[in-house]
Amino acid sequence: EGFYAFLQHRIVSSSDASEKAALLLLRDCITDLMQQMIASAVRAGMVSPDDVASAGLVTNTISTQVLVEKHDRLINTLCAADPPETLPFWVEANVDKFDARFLERLSDRLASAD
Repeated sequence: EGFYAFLQHRIVSSSDASEKAALLLLRDCITDLMQQMIASAVRAGMVSPDDVASAGLVTNTISTQVLVEKHDRLINTLCAADPPETLPFWVEANVDKFDARFLERLSDRLASAD
């Protein structure tokens, strides 16, 4: 938790947009990795799902669904950029929302479009 607090402080205090975006991406990547490790530990029987849930370490299905819907709205907005030449501006305006979970959702949507 100490590292997360340090990272969050750096994100909030940074005045450099690229540094802030990089730090946000780093935080999201670390969070995703930790959640995958926790899920693996549950599957291996090293910890119980109840212990993990009571510690607040894993997001619940509802918040995951909300996040998927949020990402879908953003993807739909980007796809609807009109005229298409405005897409770079939309991307720049939303770059702080492009975390690992967003990229995973975008990849899922692209795969399902095939």
